[in-house]
Amino acid sequence: SPNGLGFDLKGNLLVTDNQSDWVETSTLYHVREGGFYGHPASLVWSKDWKGGKPVLSPVDELDKMRTKAAVLFPQGIMANSPSQPLCDMTEGKFGPFAGQLFVGEMNRDRIVRVMLEKVDGELQGACIPFIDGHGLRRGNNRLAFAPDGSLWVGQIEFGWGGDQGIQRIVFNGKQPLDVHTMKLNKNGFDLTFTQAVDKVTALDPENYKFRHYYYKYQRKPKNEGADSSVQQDIQEVPVTSIKISADRKKVSLKMAALKPGYVYELKLGNITNTKAE
Repeated sequence: SPNGLGFDLKGNLLVTDNQSDWVETSTLYHVREGGFYGHPASLVWSKDWKGGKPVLSPVDELDKMRTKAAVLFPQGIMANSPSQPLCDMTEGKFGPFAGQLFVGEMNRDRIVRVMLEKVDGELQGACIPFIDGHGLRRGNNRLAFAPDGSLWVGQIEFGWGGDQGIQRIVFNGKQPLDVHTMKLNKNGFDLTFTQAVDKVTALDPENYKFRHYYYKYQRKPKNEGADSSVQQDIQEVPVTSIKISADRKKVSLKMAALKPGYVYELKLGNITNTKAE
């Protein structure tokens, strides 16, 4: 159930897909020619497909064929029905997140921000709520930037959720304290903030609560509803060391372990900003 497409600054085609059959949680895909994005029914259009009815193929074989998502939106936590991804090409008119993606969310009063990076030639990244509430309605389906850098949000209503209308979001010029980027390093993650952070709060391990899990690729069992979404192997992952850069904007976290193919969910504590010493 894809709902919206867009390009990043480098011309990569990005598409959101809503959680449903064969899609355990909503996703953002980097779409390229010849890719298989998970739903076996699409394979009947491949001229090279000779394996019979695709939905009856072994799941392990289908899993090896499919293109993994660049970003997973944990169901019920980050998004339930993500819509159009829009790249911030305003060059700072809309704030400090130029070049990043904003993604609408249909089921709640939220817009999600996505921070992408390329690792071993593949796009992957992190997502974070950009706006929750503050007068934003639900049903956020289509986004567009105006020449002045303001963001227009078109909203629609379905039987199960949403609102109707258009809202305009304008940057007030005040630099927010927020995570600017979250990137993978060899042993954990680097968080870069929009402002210098206070050393005491930034170096407190209690302010970084991680857990990891993955979503099983499978056709939905008959006894599960289309909107079910089950996290597998949920475990807390301790932070073993914290380093902060000289300008106090970058915090490097070392983890006890990293596993490929897992979602790493971070809940930040009360990290505050600080004036230069």
